[in-house]
Amino acid sequence: LQVTPWYMNLFMHTLTIEQHGEDGSMLHRWHYEPAADRRRSTLMELQLVLPAHATIRLVVSFRKLFLRYTEYPPDANHGFDIGPAVLTVEACRFYTTPFLLNSPLPDFSMPYNVITLTCTIVALFFGSMFNLLSRNF
Repeated sequence: LQVTPWYMNLFMHTLTIEQHGEDGSMLHRWHYEPAADRRRSTLMELQLVLPAHATIRLVVSFRKLFLRYTEYPPDANHGFDIGPAVLTVEACRFYTTPFLLNSPLPDFSMPYNVITLTCTIVALFFGSMFNLLSRNF
């Protein structure tokens, strides 16, 4: 079971299951619910039939979607924490390590720069007009 946030768009046609470097057909059943933008996360469940002492690797390509500037966490430079996958074997659950997804960041200082530039232009215009209207020639 793997749940990924909606801003991590999985390409399921690139899903490969490797066993010791070789592609295997261990996939018994799978369930996939794609994400709905800004509403629902992606859900991927795979049921595999594994031989004893098997080491497998699941590989899937993904695309990072752009977020609105209000959807970033307070420390956007840290990245986004993606939760671990859950591996269930009979009655035992095992969790993989979570990972950090770095995403492109917008220029958060842009509103400040726009306000500063606009106020500077207004101040120069107001100062010039006040100087022209109040000066005696």
